Amino acid sequence: MLIQNRYSNASTDLPIWALFIRMKCCFFAVIVFLFTVGSVFCQKSSYSSELQIKFSPFRLTNSIHPGIELGIEFRSTEKFSTQFSGIFLRDVLKITNYQSVSGYRLALEEKYFALQPDGRIHPYVSCELAFCRVKIRSEEHFDKGGTISDTARFSNSYPDTVDIYKRTGCLNFKIGFQWKKGRCVFDFGLGLGIMYKEVYFRNQLHPEHESARTLHPNIYVISSRPGNYVVTNFPMSFRIGYVFS
Repeated sequence: MLIQNRYSNASTDLPIWALFIRMKCCFFAVIVFLFTVGSVFCQKSSYSSELQIKFSPFRLTNSIHPGIELGIEFRSTEKFSTQFSGIFLRDVLKITNYQSVSGYRLALEEKYFALQPDGRIHPYVSCELAFCRVKIRSEEHFDKGGTISDTARFSNSYPDTVDIYKRTGCLNFKIGFQWKKGRCVFDFGLGLGIMYKEVYFRNQLHPEHESARTLHPNIYVISSRPGNYVVTNFPMSFRIGYVFS
């Protein structure tokens, strides 16, 4: 059975660009709200502030969107902290099946440390907003129609090198903890969220042809499905940092 992956627009009365502008407006509105909340609580606490500079080692080995991730977290109260992170998307270690990856990802996360710290362990809950733009050059397979069997994936298809453009916006809710040892901090979090995706192909030899897929698509097929849609997101992060106070 051929899985359809055409990039026809979702049924809506608004054009794609209008929907994306609305999404960006909501994104920045929530950013302002998170900063405002953090600022209000900062004024009510005598907590000794600290600054954390972080690096995510596993981002280099991400099989879909690898890159170099750096973050900064500022904590002025016992309960709240604000973290900003940025990723320079590049396949530095050449671990993906793509010919090239380029782009960026920006994220803002507001953390609430609800429980009293147990020694070096500092549990928290957080809300994260992220925006990503990436361009991928990859060899894809396309088919004029018909059925592609699970054992003969490309029996009725042809390869074509295309540019895959992705724009995504995420709203994630996470739980996690920070473990501190001296000036070092280890931050682990996981959660659940929603992601709006806009994915399309360019420089395709025959734009009218559909992507050839198997009955059991892999992670590359799923992540690059053309169209405009919302999916469930399962974020997980691990960062290592240094504490300035």
